[in-house]
Parts: sequence; C-alpha cells; structure tokens
Amino acid sequence: MKNLPGLARWVAALIVVSLFSGCVTFDHPKDHWLARDKAGHFLTFGALGAAAAAAALHNDQSDNEAFMIGVGVATGLGAAKEYVDEKPLHKYFSAKDLIWDLMGGIVGSLIVIEAN
Repeated sequence: MKNLPGLARWVAALIVVSLFSGCVTFDHPKDHWLARDKAGHFLTFGALGAAAAAAALHNDQSDNEAFMIGVGVATGLGAAKEYVDEKPLHKYFSAKDLIWDLMGGIVGSLIVIEAN
C-alpha cells in the first residue's frame, strides 16, 4: 500500500490535465459539473471499480495492481459508455461524466483496498 499515494498523485495529475485540456465537450450547454447524472456516474463506476479491485485482490494481486485494475476498469467502461452516447445514440461525449467515472473508480478501489 505504500506506493498508492504516488499512484494517487499521478491520477490527480491526469484529472487536472483533463480539466484544463480545452476539450470542447466541457462546453456542452446541457452538461453540468454537478447534477444527479454525475452522482450516478460516481456511484456506478465506483461500484464497478470496487468490484474489479476486489476481484483482483481475490486473485492474489498486490494492492497497487488491484488499485490500477479497479480504476482502469471503471474508466475504461466509462469511456465506452461515453462513446456509445456519442456515436450510436448521437448525443455527446461528456468529459465531465468521464471524470466523475474516474473519481468513482478511484474511491471505490481505495475503499476495497483499505478494507482488505
């Protein structure tokens, strides 16, 4: 667990870079930072990240590996969901939703690792 703070700093840096990337999806008029939708993203992808981290720990992965697996699964599934929103459903790709997915994955994974 001693390397998790270093990993958390890298993830935080990724979030900051994403926030200030100038991505046009941050400007969508119907997409707000705080909304019921965002809570759903945080909780859903937090649960998915927690489940993936728990599965990794159950399969004898280290805390660091379980953390990265949990965050990766949550973020990867979140990105896939946003792709589906944009392409097949003809809505828009929300980077804000993806950041909430990432944060949920981080929190969910950390909760499982700390409880272990």
